[in-house]
Amino acid sequence: MTDLLDPQPTDHVLEVGTGLGYQTATLARLVAQVWSVEVVEEFAESARERLKRLAVENVKIGDGSGGWAEHAPYDKVLVAAGAKESRLL
Repeated sequence: MTDLLDPQPTDHVLEVGTGLGYQTATLARLVAQVWSVEVVEEFAESARERLKRLAVENVKIGDGSGGWAEHAPYDKVLVAAGAKESRLL
């Protein structure tokens, strides 16, 4: 997914589906800013703790199908989660 995203150092990226934070950590090293949304509270909290060590503190608990409006617009969006429908488009 990262390769297909073609991350650039100036990109602002929204990741939908933080999981345990591996992809978020990878993106944080490749782009200017990454915001990540995770619906499973336990996963989001666990990812937050891991990502703090990398100074990444942009993990939100919630339904990411509508994005994270306060940080939009994004240069790119990586969706690593399933949804019944998307409100991003």
